[in-house]
Amino acid sequence: MYFLPKWLFRSKRGLEDPDLGKREKEENLPTALLQEQVARVLAAIRAQPEKKGRILSAYVSSFFEAVKETIRRQGRIMSFYMMMADPVDFGVPPVTEEVTSEAKRVKAEALLWVEGFQSERDISDVIYHVALSSPALGVIGWVLKVKLGDGRVEFTREMPYHFDSPEKTKSLGELLAEIEKEQEQ
Repeated sequence: MYFLPKWLFRSKRGLEDPDLGKREKEENLPTALLQEQVARVLAAIRAQPEKKGRILSAYVSSFFEAVKETIRRQGRIMSFYMMMADPVDFGVPPVTEEVTSEAKRVKAEALLWVEGFQSERDISDVIYHVALSSPALGVIGWVLKVKLGDGRVEFTREMPYHFDSPEKTKSLGELLAEIEKEQEQ
């Protein structure tokens, strides 16, 4: 089951139907659907706090699959971050120290983000980074390399990672270097 496609596919109905009610339009906004998902995740965590890591891990895994499906269908996805707290907060990457400090202040369960950028090696390659950072889990994510061309999308490399302590953490640049190195072999 994918969590995101409903809002990421940008249904034309909401743009073309002038009689569509305001409430229905608000319910189809990307943030409204994500807020609903986060509310369910937070409710599950409150109901079973001992399973917080597993719940967040399952959510980010489903989120990543939804990102891939969106890229497969649309050829791209918008970059954003989301503080999984009550209320949910959204922003545009990068996730800075200011953002992480705010997440701590509001006692967010996690920060989730997706960002995409063009590869320096080949203009038809796009790199996507999807990650979740949480005190309960550490940082779990994926770096995804996508080749675009001739109206098709090809996933050329997918690298999952999990850093469960600050000492093991690598920068995005280091992760990208690993992808490039592995692809050359």
